[in-house]
Amino acid sequence: MDLDSYSELLEAYVTEPDESHLFAIEELGRQMVENNIPVEEIAEMHEEAFDRLVDLVEPDEVENIFKPLMELIISYSFAYSQKAEHQFRLQSAVLRSAANAIVITDPKGIVTLVNQAFIIMTGYTSDEVLGQKLFLLEPGESGNKKIQLIWDTITSGSVWAGEIVDKLKDDREHTLEMTITPVQGMDGQIENFVAIAQDVTERKEQEEQLQFSTDRLKTLHAISQAILEARSPEDIAEAALEQLTISMPGAQLSVLEFNLETEESRMLAVCKDSEFDPELEDHYLLHHFKDVQYMLQERSMLVEDIASMSTYPMRSVFLSEDIHKLVSVSMAAKGSIIGSLILGLGQDRDVEKESLDVIKEVASILAIAIHQANLDKEVERLAVTDELTGIFNRRQVMLEGQREFDRSRRYKKPFSIILFDLDNFKQVNDGLGHLAGDEVLREVAERCKQVIRNVDIFGRYGGDEFLIILPETSSEAANELAGRLRACLETPIQTGKGTASVSGSLGIAGVSEGTENLEALISRVDEAMYAAKEKGGNYIVTV
Repeated sequence: MDLDSYSELLEAYVTEPDESHLFAIEELGRQMVENNIPVEEIAEMHEEAFDRLVDLVEPDEVENIFKPLMELIISYSFAYSQKAEHQFRLQSAVLRSAANAIVITDPKGIVTLVNQAFIIMTGYTSDEVLGQKLFLLEPGESGNKKIQLIWDTITSGSVWAGEIVDKLKDDREHTLEMTITPVQGMDGQIENFVAIAQDVTERKEQEEQLQFSTDRLKTLHAISQAILEARSPEDIAEAALEQLTISMPGAQLSVLEFNLETEESRMLAVCKDSEFDPELEDHYLLHHFKDVQYMLQERSMLVEDIASMSTYPMRSVFLSEDIHKLVSVSMAAKGSIIGSLILGLGQDRDVEKESLDVIKEVASILAIAIHQANLDKEVERLAVTDELTGIFNRRQVMLEGQREFDRSRRYKKPFSIILFDLDNFKQVNDGLGHLAGDEVLREVAERCKQVIRNVDIFGRYGGDEFLIILPETSSEAANELAGRLRACLETPIQTGKGTASVSGSLGIAGVSEGTENLEALISRVDEAMYAAKEKGGNYIVTV
């Protein structure tokens, strides 16, 4: 829509002032209003057009010809003003009702306009910020480098979008999600900055809490899965700590087990940076039960500075160059404390409540798992152990013996067994009583364990009979061992009811080419033992 087109319409109207031409001019004016042509440009266009047409009209005709035209021009100029005012009111309404905070500044960052959402978000009134440098663009918690990066971006004419952490009027840190857009004038120079922001602090906290809950569940699930694959208390503790250090890097973790009945304690596992340190574990094994009495006072204990606790028994053990703080959470199962999960931290690290909650949950899981493992271990022990003497029962000694017998046949290794019973044991029971007899049996088992090798298999065969399996042992070597056993049995045994004197009748049998199975070997050694007893007892017979 140029000046020539407008001049042609005006010239046509002046030449022939009828309604069709006036209608065309009105249509042109409407288009100018709809296309938002500034009123200054329209006025300039009118002035130039009239200057060119004034010579075409007689003086006495000016008023008749130009009056309708001026009325028309005034009307659509007024319409343009109304539209502009309407748009301004609309924009103002949008600005006021916007949910996000909106700030408009001049090119220097001086605030010229804020909306109600900004006042609500920041706590500042409009009077407190208008004419002031926008505080979000001042160096603060976000750091000078980030502020400089924002300035470099927006002053170059680009939009910046991101997050800023800063303190608002309540002096609390808030996370603000912000977009800053530079507004350029007709000459390309930046005239304003428009910043749109929303406080996402609560959302970020919820996201962090959700992430923490997710990580916590993953950690607990990983620990539970690892524990399911472990059997012994030591393996359970190591598996749990290995997973826990993934979520707590740099922490030193350990699991201490208590036995309140025997007043003993032992370190099940020590883990630092996801690696187990045998030296640390040996170091912790120096604990005595009195060292853990401190931990029994509370279900959880926080030691801010180990060095300052001169009365704490374990101070010298836990204190190191990089461990200054200590968190101990008791592990309780079936109403009893069975140990502690201990977390060691450096001086600059704090224990967050969320982390402490995880440690407590892990301690609960560990307590149940370790308690169950100890029960299973005890059940297994009872299943293979003679209750009176603490050595293998008949079933287990036969199973172990069969295993060693098969191995000796497979690898063609020597194999021998010793079977003995106690001479005069019936007289002990009859004279001193069965309780004294039980004491004798326990003492015999203890004495024999001191004589046999670690690789030998020792069990109670029945009554006062004992069976010893001797892997990779010839009959000659078995005979030497039998001599030492007979000697250790000759010493009288003191019981609660008096002195008991017993001896042993020992039979020895070794594997030969004709030995088909363990039962056959047992049958032979049984005959040898009875042969020794027939010789008056305290005798050794080898077959």
